[in-house]
Amino acid sequence: MYIDQFVAGVISTILVELVLIVGYAMYVSTKKK
Repeated sequence: MYIDQFVAGVISTILVELVLIVGYAMYVSTKKK
């Protein structure tokens, strides 16, 4: 199965952004307690 380099880059970028957003949200919510 061949994955296009551009598509792989876009998907990895979206995944990294999602992880950063979720991690930041969890960090802020735990800091408020």
